[in-house]
Amino acid sequence: VNDSQYSNLIYEYFLVRFHSRYYKYGDTLPSIDILCREFNVSAQTVKVSLRRLRTEGYISMHNGMATTVIFRQTRQEAADYILNYFSERWDKHWAGSLRDEGDKHHKR
Repeated sequence: VNDSQYSNLIYEYFLVRFHSRYYKYGDTLPSIDILCREFNVSAQTVKVSLRRLRTEGYISMHNGMATTVIFRQTRQEAADYILNYFSERWDKHWAGSLRDEGDKHHKR
């Protein structure tokens, strides 16, 4: 796994938490130092993910200040996101499981 992949994982980690309302508008994120320790990555890797989130309008990030969530959504938008998020994973899981089951039956 390279730094880019870790950066993408951290990005996804926060993206899911914003959309599931774990972090809400006005909340502050942990400091870069804390995130480095939690994810066991360099500050550069954390900063790449945070910059992406800032560019996409999820957070406000300025030197010397806490990183703040600026993303807003309704409860319905959050519910729709979570339903879609898990539906995609459910479909992928079961499509693979059913295919594997079909393969087992054809081998007999």
